[in-house]
Amino acid sequence: MKIPETERLNDRMRLTELTLGDSCRVTDIERKAGLLAGFCIYPGARLQLRQKFPAVVIASEGLEFAIEENLARGVWVVRE
Repeated sequence: MKIPETERLNDRMRLTELTLGDSCRVTDIERKAGLLAGFCIYPGARLQLRQKFPAVVIASEGLEFAIEENLARGVWVVRE
């Protein structure tokens, strides 16, 4: 997926780099994390990081999901 031209590359970070409680927008998903679309995690989706350990827990569209850290590292986001 392409990043909007108005977005600076150095604003992007991995989902796992957020601080607990941060809200973000997904900009890109690496191939290994592509199966996350079924969990409402896709470019343009808005997420909130709820937990980092033992699993990464995110809230999206009123639902909470736990995903493995290695998949969460494949999700690129910008803070909102």
